[in-house]
Amino acid sequence: MKISFEVLGLPKPQARPRVFRMGAKIVTHSPKTSWYQIVYWAAVQHRAKAVLNGPLKMEITLVLPVPQSWSKKKKAAAKYVSVRPDLDNYAKAVLDAFNNACVWNDDGQVAELIIRKIYGEEPKAIISVEELE
Repeated sequence: MKISFEVLGLPKPQARPRVFRMGAKIVTHSPKTSWYQIVYWAAVQHRAKAVLNGPLKMEITLVLPVPQSWSKKKKAAAKYVSVRPDLDNYAKAVLDAFNNACVWNDDGQVAELIIRKIYGEEPKAIISVEELE
């Protein structure tokens, strides 16, 4: 079984959890971005009728806009994004959204993860998940 779809919009990385003290209590807060919500609802709409089981392969292609300040020549030559935010923060947002959308039992099932950041005209994410034999 394979699930593939595009999520339109500017991809955002998952923020790190914040820990702070409120009186005698220690509280954690894991902020979710609007991007997380968009990916979550797309995953809900495209998930299989049954929860995916066993080892999974996930491929994520993040298409980000070329900076406006770049020259036309530099824009034409740009292919891969090599600046912050880090790939793992983008992956965490997508994996968490898929977890909460019940696409699979746990993101620990993802045995193979391919993720790339590229420049393109329209910001989006292209996501596919498939069961491995």
